[in-house]
Amino acid sequence: MTEQLAKKPLERLWANLKERHVTRIALAYLGVGWGLLETAEFVLGILQTPDWVFRAAVAVVGMGFPVALILSWVFDIRGGQVVRAEADSSGWPKWMKAALATPLLALVITSTYWVWTGYVEEKERSLRPTDLGDEIPIVAVLPIRNLTGDPSLDWFGEGIVNLVRDDLSRSRFLRIASPQKLNAIIGESGNAPDIASLAAEQDIGFVMAGEMLMTPAGIYVSTRLTDTAGGVVLSAKQVESLEPATILEAAGPIATQIRRGLGVPTEEQIKMYVADFAIDNLQAYELYVQGMTHLVSWQVAEAEQAFRQALEISPDFGVAHYRLGLIKWIRSETDEALLDFDKALTDPFLLDRERRYIEAYRLAAAYDLESLEPAINEILEIYPFEIEARVLRAIYVHWEKLKPDDAIDQFRQLTAEEPHNQELWAWLGTYQRLTGDLEAAEKSYSRMRRLAPEAPNTLRMLGLLRQAQGDLPAAERFLQQALTIAPSMRDLRYELAVIKYLQGNVAAAEVQLQAIVANQALSIRDQMMAMKEVAAFREARGDFAGANALFEEYEQPLKTEGVWYAATKSRAAINWLELGDLQRAHEFAQVAIIHTPLVPTRYLFARAMIELAEKNFSAVLDTAKEIEGFALPADNPDRTEEKAAAYLRGLAALARDDLATAQTAFAQAKQLEGYEYALYALGYAQAAVSSGRAQEALEIIDAAVPPDPISPRFDLEKDRVRALLLSAEAELALGRHIEAASRAEDFLARFNAASPDHSAVVRAQTIVNR
Repeated sequence: MTEQLAKKPLERLWANLKERHVTRIALAYLGVGWGLLETAEFVLGILQTPDWVFRAAVAVVGMGFPVALILSWVFDIRGGQVVRAEADSSGWPKWMKAALATPLLALVITSTYWVWTGYVEEKERSLRPTDLGDEIPIVAVLPIRNLTGDPSLDWFGEGIVNLVRDDLSRSRFLRIASPQKLNAIIGESGNAPDIASLAAEQDIGFVMAGEMLMTPAGIYVSTRLTDTAGGVVLSAKQVESLEPATILEAAGPIATQIRRGLGVPTEEQIKMYVADFAIDNLQAYELYVQGMTHLVSWQVAEAEQAFRQALEISPDFGVAHYRLGLIKWIRSETDEALLDFDKALTDPFLLDRERRYIEAYRLAAAYDLESLEPAINEILEIYPFEIEARVLRAIYVHWEKLKPDDAIDQFRQLTAEEPHNQELWAWLGTYQRLTGDLEAAEKSYSRMRRLAPEAPNTLRMLGLLRQAQGDLPAAERFLQQALTIAPSMRDLRYELAVIKYLQGNVAAAEVQLQAIVANQALSIRDQMMAMKEVAAFREARGDFAGANALFEEYEQPLKTEGVWYAATKSRAAINWLELGDLQRAHEFAQVAIIHTPLVPTRYLFARAMIELAEKNFSAVLDTAKEIEGFALPADNPDRTEEKAAAYLRGLAALARDDLATAQTAFAQAKQLEGYEYALYALGYAQAAVSSGRAQEALEIIDAAVPPDPISPRFDLEKDRVRALLLSAEAELALGRHIEAASRAEDFLARFNAASPDHSAVVRAQTIVNR
């Protein structure tokens, strides 16, 4: 009986719902409401409206649902008119109706509160500090503005900031925006709100700014740390009663203020702050700041002068020795650079970060790549966001160890994080260019050009890219513009000589290179690089004694440079071989093997060529096997060692008239990727001539001889000249005597400084006489 009474009101309610189409209206409302919200989300997303606007749309649709149900219950649509429905006959008590209305009222109140809180959060978001969570904050430190009216105090603004950056950059809890990135972002803007807005767009969360004022009590330095997203001043610091001799004391309190404002542990600070030294050696520190300003602007000569003047005032100034050592190392004055690094490391005021960098650069200068890799990794373990350490890793751990893809990937990451750093774009574009990805290099250099359109390095990079693309006139224009702006810039004169060579004007290229060698104002690196190429042109003419005389004349500078000393000894060994002095050839090859700071493949290769001339074929094969022992792991695509070993085995087989073995070995050398110590294709062509495939040999020679526009390799010029004689042999084998004689004459014209009894000259003369 109770069950029957309970069902009757429900049955009556369900009948009323169907009669008044409440369920149909509910389903229709839900469908239309859902569609409206989907459309609103899409449109509001495009308009980038605040979050609370979409919240309001959701709330309106949600609150409209019970209203639609109530209206459908109260009104009917009959005969095309809306009329009030008949009285409710469900028999439900009033208290139950109130109970049903209560959650509907709660829905309205909750929706209203939800929308309001979204609006309030949107309005207040810019009025509260950023919640960092697990993020590492990026801080930009602006130069202190000099409002004292005394221009002699201008440099202190940058001087204080350098000290503050040095202090903060030691923290593993902070990332410090580089001056280059900051300058690129804010440009000429001096308005604080504009600077904060521009910084925020580049994910810089916090900006420190301040000014110096003159008061009756002395110089007053005031700074504040601002949240760029919220506009809230997180912390501020005032340092009063300063004098010019003590103004740098403000750096320590400012760095502490920034740490406290960001909640970064202050116990990271060192016991002896570098500013103590700067204050005691104010004039030396001023010169150091000037030197760093010049260095950032590519004014290397001016930077060197400033660092030297600083060291004259304070000979123990460690960071000045450090920067001066870097300049010397870049110029390949390796021994002097190492001395400066050693002096820098004795400075008790050095920060831990600087000490680690100096130790790393010392290893790089000594070319101790095995020890350098863990040293860089240690820096990044302690200071994981150091851009400079990651650049070093890309260059010395990846590129120098023949992992170009890893180096390029590292620079891609760096440019994504520091898109305003033109130097990073230069590195990325350079490695893309050197690996032949010219389209990608064009994009990287274009980014660099937008950041620094008139910088000499930008012009230089564009010139090298045009060279690689084959547009030699444009390349020459860019390089000449760069040289006009920065006449002491490294490599520019050499690169202009390369353009002359690629244009076919070998004589002009050699004249330009000789001018570099004679220019005492240039670095040892510039001079020795040019000297090597002048020697290469002498070797190509057959003037082997003249090339060796050049190596002997510049032996001391070559020792100072370091890396090229062993390479020139190896070339001298081959020159002695060409001159017929096998004993001296062996001696020089051995010196090269002993003194090399690198893998000795090149020097073992030279020794094998001497053994081949002696017809000591077993020794050649042993040396080839020794070279293979230095091969890179199998997963590395660079197979330089196996390539060289295969070529040597091919030459040995060819000398023994074992043509099948020779062709197999040469084919392997041709197929493998890696660096070549000679034009290996000429060995394959020689085997083709000997086996009766002279036409194929000519095709091989014609493809191999043109220099690579990206890296033309002057040291292979001798092989390119020798290719003329080999092509004459091929023409002779085809019975084309006139063509053979013509090519032989071309060879003799190019090989005109060789001794008349040189075997190549004798053979060429024989072909001409026929």
